Amino acid sequence: MNRDEVISALKELQADSKAFNEKQDPMGLFKKYGVFFLGEKYNLIFSHEILSILQKYYHMDVDIIEFTQELPAICDSLGMTYEPVAELFASAASCFEVALW
Repeated sequence: MNRDEVISALKELQADSKAFNEKQDPMGLFKKYGVFFLGEKYNLIFSHEILSILQKYYHMDVDIIEFTQELPAICDSLGMTYEPVAELFASAASCFEVALW
């Protein structure tokens, strides 16, 4: 997993979330990335959906275990908040709800 590429992708997701929020166009986000952004401001997304976007939209080779271990530090570096939602694969990986902004 290339951490810099993940950070760049998250910055783009953050910018798109803000732009589509201003336009009140949540379907635009879905059409672009294939997942729904949640919340009143369309700024919430689950980590497994971020992983899917990284793999399918950005064509990154990202392992789920490594990604979920690195995601909290990446979010912290970008000022994004996150909440653990569930444990997956017998505690090997967590699922987080990430607030992009």
